[in-house]
Amino acid sequence: REHDRNLRRMRRALEDLEYDGAGADVALGYFAGHGFEVAGDNRLLAVDGDSSSAAALMDTSLSLTEIRETVARIAQIGIVLVDACREDPFAATGEGRGGASLKGGALSTGFAPVDRETGTLVGFATAPGDTASDGTDGHSPFAAALVRHLGTPGLEVRSVLTLVQQEVYDRTAGDQLPYVESALPRLFFAAEEA
Repeated sequence: REHDRNLRRMRRALEDLEYDGAGADVALGYFAGHGFEVAGDNRLLAVDGDSSSAAALMDTSLSLTEIRETVARIAQIGIVLVDACREDPFAATGEGRGGASLKGGALSTGFAPVDRETGTLVGFATAPGDTASDGTDGHSPFAAALVRHLGTPGLEVRSVLTLVQQEVYDRTAGDQLPYVESALPRLFFAAEEA
């Protein structure tokens, strides 16, 4: 478990996960914080992220693809959950989304859809292109719903995430609908029957 880490420590945590998790049945990565997307590349921002330019921002963030690929190498079932609000990292600089261009594409609101990778499931706090709420009670609506449903005995993980989607949608009056991209070839139960 890592909290408020710089990019170096985020990379180290990912390396530790791969090393410590080798041979596990399931690998799970969960990120809560800020993220953004540039030309289809979803990025997670470290606490030392530099939003002075698009290039600096790319150099001080971690690719979601890197996380997804790491979890897929660890175990036959890899789950990545991303609870990231997507605010404009260039708002303070005046550069704005329209002027921030990198890799041939403009910085956009929300995350892009992810490619499927067999054996992995990626869950986002909201749909591609949308933004997620931070919440008002210490947890985002997505985190609160995960806490409530993930440990439910006898529910397959996709059913758990459907309950999370429903709860977040209801709690946000339809403003936020979590998005799940699943390429799990078999059933996975997060909590066993009692």
